[in-house]
Amino acid sequence: MELIDSNSIISFKKFKCLRTNQIYEVVQTECTVRRVSNAIDTLVRSDGLRKSFARAELRTRFSNIEGIPEKDYLTKKKKKR
Repeated sequence: MELIDSNSIISFKKFKCLRTNQIYEVVQTECTVRRVSNAIDTLVRSDGLRKSFARAELRTRFSNIEGIPEKDYLTKKKKKR
C-alpha cells in the first residue's frame, strides 16, 4: 500500500514502513503554495527522530507501508451495574 494516493492526499496519519519496520506518524503539514502537492509534511519516527519531506518525496520513499488505524475515543462502553 502507498502512503500518498493519486490526489496527493495522505492515506494514514500513523503507519509502519514494511521495508525498515519503523513506525512513523505525520505530526505537521505546512502548505507552501496553494496546491496540496507542494505541501511539506513533518514525520516523527518511533525513536523520536523528526524529518520534513515534500509530498513527492513521500510518494517515492514510502511506497510499501501498512496503515495503523486511529483509535475512536467517541464510542464508550456502557458499564454494567
